Amino acid sequence: MQFSTYMLRINSFPRPDYTCLFSTKTSAVIALKDTVYERISRGDLNGFTDDTVSMLRRHFLIDDQERETAEVLDGIKVRASKSSMFNLTIVTTTDCNFACKYCAIEGLKSCDYMSEETADDILAFLEKKCGEGKGIEQLNVYYYGGEPLLNKKIIDYLTPRIKELCTRYSIRSTLNITTNGVYLDAAYAQFLLGYFQHINALISIDGPVDVQNHRRPSIDGTCSYTPVLRNVVELSSLINVTLKINLDRENSESFSPLLDDLLSSGLHNKIRVLIEPVTDTHNPTVHCVQNTFTNLLDYKFLVDAWERQIDKGFELSDINIVEGSTCGNSLNSITCNTDGSMYSCTGMCRTTKLQLANVHNNPPLEDVKERMQSYIRATFKECLACPYLPMCNGGCRTQAYIRNGDINSRLCRRPQYDYLYPEYIKLKYHKYSKKS
Repeated sequence: MQFSTYMLRINSFPRPDYTCLFSTKTSAVIALKDTVYERISRGDLNGFTDDTVSMLRRHFLIDDQERETAEVLDGIKVRASKSSMFNLTIVTTTDCNFACKYCAIEGLKSCDYMSEETADDILAFLEKKCGEGKGIEQLNVYYYGGEPLLNKKIIDYLTPRIKELCTRYSIRSTLNITTNGVYLDAAYAQFLLGYFQHINALISIDGPVDVQNHRRPSIDGTCSYTPVLRNVVELSSLINVTLKINLDRENSESFSPLLDDLLSSGLHNKIRVLIEPVTDTHNPTVHCVQNTFTNLLDYKFLVDAWERQIDKGFELSDINIVEGSTCGNSLNSITCNTDGSMYSCTGMCRTTKLQLANVHNNPPLEDVKERMQSYIRATFKECLACPYLPMCNGGCRTQAYIRNGDINSRLCRRPQYDYLYPEYIKLKYHKYSKKS
């Protein structure tokens, strides 16, 4: 018996004579005295209760390394092809009412709006998908843009029809909206709640009023901060709200004042806060962000922000630094662009050569699957012994294409993960105590 390949070891935590282990397969965490860790390393489990041995075997101990790797690879395939869940992202418009300084699609922006004709063909495709084989058990719908709520007309059109399909086929469903927060108010949330019981909103804000208005200005010159914060306060008692703070060098020092604003607005324990580093696209056709984190020292800003988040009483969200094996790289997710073109993820919508099909052509499900399958590549040999394999599997396919020009190329972020994960684990799994 030996320790798993797919775990992280953090020395001298939570105390100098302890070792902390984190399973990248199951996210389980355990802290062991160094003497106990050494005993287990030698295969000595004498004196442990049956429950403890069972827990260790479930998360941290293995009998055979090759068998464990094979099981992890099987798990990746299962997640990538899970047929009982379907994620449908609908880009209602590429237009936006903001002019964000770091917009990833600056220079590629257009003002396209989805039509009812395209919406009808999406519904026809979705109905075909609902009736396929054993059918879908869980449908997750995502409205995306641009600013998706600039095209409320199409959301109003699609929402009741999608819900009717879910009711007819006995499918559980959730509705998700990625928005800048200006047009998602309490009244519109109430309208959507008439069809979907579970609604999640991801709303971006970058700092207090001056910072927000500088980095995320409204195109019409009006204040972008006040309406967003007002809506977040109203929505927090109606739906699940995650406030995403896009962090780079420019606004890292304004993070604490923003949290103070949230606290004074009564949002403690009412919303989730997610910090997301602004990343350089590395694509000359896409606006290049100048303030992004470019080396490991830069990521100290992110760790410092996590610490301040905890100090202010906001729980850390699940870590968002690993592009997972099923995101934009699976058979259970499709993005429909405004013109009906279909992609494996939103990031691929920038590149027509990555198009799967178009709903206007009534594509056979098997043809779409075959095209998607080409993006689910075999795991790279270099990744097999990496502890992050269960979560990363070679990195984001879209980023691999942007950076390397090949969607099936390897995108290794291990140095970044090696720096960030131990710090994150220390903060999240030790009662949020800086003393640890």
